[in-house]
Amino acid sequence: MNRWVAVVVVGGLSLLAVGILLPAVVQMRLTSDRVRCQDHLRDLASFGMWHATLPGQPLTPQPKRELPPGTVPNPNLPIAERLSWYVLLLPALEGNRLVSKQLGNVPDASVAWDAPANRKWSHTRLSVALCPGAVPDMPKETPALSSYIANAGIGVEIGSADLPATGKIPPEFGPMRANQPTPIDAILDGTSATILLAETTRERGPWIQGGISTLRGLNPEEIPYLGLNRPYAGSHLGGGNFAFVDGSVRFLSQAITPSILRAMLTIAGQEDFDLERP
Repeated sequence: MNRWVAVVVVGGLSLLAVGILLPAVVQMRLTSDRVRCQDHLRDLASFGMWHATLPGQPLTPQPKRELPPGTVPNPNLPIAERLSWYVLLLPALEGNRLVSKQLGNVPDASVAWDAPANRKWSHTRLSVALCPGAVPDMPKETPALSSYIANAGIGVEIGSADLPATGKIPPEFGPMRANQPTPIDAILDGTSATILLAETTRERGPWIQGGISTLRGLNPEEIPYLGLNRPYAGSHLGGGNFAFVDGSVRFLSQAITPSILRAMLTIAGQEDFDLERP
């Protein structure tokens, strides 16, 4: 009888230990995924964007005073067939230089992203382009996807609009656009208050593809903006990670006031808002 009592006691203590430790382990994993996701966004925004260059070209010795275009320039291809801004960051990202060496070439910007010449690249997974908290299923024979999209501003078609040559910048414009770079001086709302990159779980597309796979404007009517199957976030509980033009990365609550998030998406809206609010 005493033996069975001991077994029950030991079993009960074991279950208690599991009940105490398991939530802690899960929380540590969630925190680790969120931090690693922030590291990926920081690599893209704080160094990659500021040293963006064409495939096969040397890195610029000094940070540029402009953000790269949302696609590799090619007037002969529609936006959605061009190579994406990720390709312009490859030379600046150490891990991806190793990928370049392994593949033995650079992406060919003269042809579409899914052309045979770019097949090796389009099917190569880039760890820096993926949120560790929600890595999408990518069968071997399909293009590798991305978790992060560049911010084009407000409006689903805004990414194809060019900055005006003169005059006032439209208030719905974001920091990146498909056809041209954006001078830092054009970001009138401030680099620390303007979102550059966002994570998403909705309709993730190939990292190498231009257009809405990697560059999106927000449909302002799609409230709430953050969460699973919403325009942004969905990989982490309670909100999502966002990189700003100055290279900083912040976790924004999914309860954020919609007007505040919209203000963060534009470069010249001149909105007055409190970043400390949800």
